[in-house]
Amino acid sequence: MKRPHLVASAVVAGLVCAVFAPALRNDFLRGDDDHKILLSPGHGRPAWDTVRWAFSADANTVYAQPLTWLAFEATHATFGPDPRAFHAVSVATHAVVAVLLFLLLWRTTGALLASAASVALWAVHPLVVEPVAWATELNALLASAFALLSLHAYVRFARTRSPASYLAALAAYAASLLAKPWLFALPVAMLALDVWPLRRIPDDPADRTRAWSRLVLEKLPMLALGAAWAALAMRLMEPRAASLAWATAARPLGVRLAHAPVAVVRYLGKLVAPVDLAVDYPFPERVPGWQAAAALAVVLAVTAAVVVARRRAPALLAGWVWFLALVAPTLGIVQAGAWPAIADRFAYFPMIGLVAGAVLSIEPLLGERPALRRAGAAALAGALAALTLATRAQTALWRDSVTLLSHSQAVAPGSSIVEHNLGTELGRRGRLAEAEELLRLAVRHRSTASAHNQLGNVLLLGGRVEEAAREYERAIALDPRSAEALYNLARILAAQGRPGEARERYRQFVAVAPPWLEPVKREVERTLLR
Repeated sequence: MKRPHLVASAVVAGLVCAVFAPALRNDFLRGDDDHKILLSPGHGRPAWDTVRWAFSADANTVYAQPLTWLAFEATHATFGPDPRAFHAVSVATHAVVAVLLFLLLWRTTGALLASAASVALWAVHPLVVEPVAWATELNALLASAFALLSLHAYVRFARTRSPASYLAALAAYAASLLAKPWLFALPVAMLALDVWPLRRIPDDPADRTRAWSRLVLEKLPMLALGAAWAALAMRLMEPRAASLAWATAARPLGVRLAHAPVAVVRYLGKLVAPVDLAVDYPFPERVPGWQAAAALAVVLAVTAAVVVARRRAPALLAGWVWFLALVAPTLGIVQAGAWPAIADRFAYFPMIGLVAGAVLSIEPLLGERPALRRAGAAALAGALAALTLATRAQTALWRDSVTLLSHSQAVAPGSSIVEHNLGTELGRRGRLAEAEELLRLAVRHRSTASAHNQLGNVLLLGGRVEEAAREYERAIALDPRSAEALYNLARILAAQGRPGEARERYRQFVAVAPPWLEPVKREVERTLLR
């Protein structure tokens, strides 16, 4: 067969599209999809003005992702606010990522079938559902695609020493950061590839130190760029973080450090048994010492095992280093807002190392023994079928906010984010008693301006005006820049015949209204503050 890698690429892309086709029937989700896509202030601008806005500080105060903003705006300008279009873009981008990954593995290892098998298992794993089925998480998919393009250019540089290839790798890495600044540890993954499969470390011990020095120096420009952009993204986020619905103080450093190995072990568990997946796993208030010690022992044991097996199974060591390097920034040692304990979307790119490392290590052990190869193929087919069924079922849970958040509330209770968003959505659907119960839980778990404001909305819908006003006042006390609470309280004051107080609240609302409330702001200025 001529060019079998093209056939394998087509099969991988087709598998992804077939498995994730149900995502096209899903709706937008309340919360991030609202603000990032439906109510984006970038809509309706001239093309160049949209580009300037996407790269402005105003657009990136919470999410530093200018290339993702442009992708959202391009999709919205072409198809309008149709969720099918945004989900189709996400599925197509995931397919592109899968093909780029297959080609990278095939180019570097020469193992066509093992590369295709590892990518197939990764691409239809339930852990990848969140970034594919959640329109907002296009940023993770785009960042992954550019990261793989960077790795392709880096492999070419490693083999040819071409400066143009190095610059291409640097440019693609920068694009990945501009889509979502979460893969800034990619240069460390490059070092893992240097060890295997690129084999850039000589066997002669006398030459190893010079080789490692050269390889690390190669990565310094990228490491500097990644660290600078990550620091800037955190700095841009700080002024707005306190007003977000999910904002909270970071856990003490001791808790964050103790939780890091626990998170690694939880990711390994979700990879092996992807059940009870949720949209938010709350970060614990404390971590028992025995739990942290046991998790650290597991991480050290796995590390020791892959080091010992590095000669017979070098792919395991490379994959383990890939995973640890890329998942480390998401473990919550450095936090912004209500950092989750773990997140399915955070595993999307790091788990490539685990899956590919395992499959590429097993394939040589089968050798040319037909019986073993048939057994291996049968096991692979069975695993692929099971993962496909689980992934399609998981994708269906993302069809709307109530379905997804109700499932998350059932399998991972205690998340104030889930309680807040589910209560808000149930209130909009008129299920006021359920909404009030959830929002009171959210307030109890984490008293935020947004939670009090949404609770006020539910109480107001139920005709409990005085109670609603008190909730709006509590929201404003927590965050004087809570624009929605200011507007809602002003309306109540006006209806109660208190025009002076209402007018003052309207003025405060106009001063702090975010971009997505611009139409309301203009109406208030036109009719109420003349």
